[in-house]
Amino acid sequence: MRLFTLAFSLFAFVGLAQANDTQIDQYRYGTKLDIARVLSIKLPKTEQICQPVTAVMTYQNSNGEVRKLSYQVLADNCYNKN
Repeated sequence: MRLFTLAFSLFAFVGLAQANDTQIDQYRYGTKLDIARVLSIKLPKTEQICQPVTAVMTYQNSNGEVRKLSYQVLADNCYNKN
């Protein structure tokens, strides 16, 4: 029983640590950015509609920390129109 309790506590702690890693900061005009390297940018898929969407950029700052930032952009469909 002790082993089960210890294992459960360990998994709960790991789950909380991972939950903190997924925090996404919201960009606002004038936000000071510290981006040393962009790791990925994710855009939601849109159905041939030109509209603002929320993109999420995963980046590494100058301290080597991995962070996420969400911001508004126009959907890819807006650029493919003539």
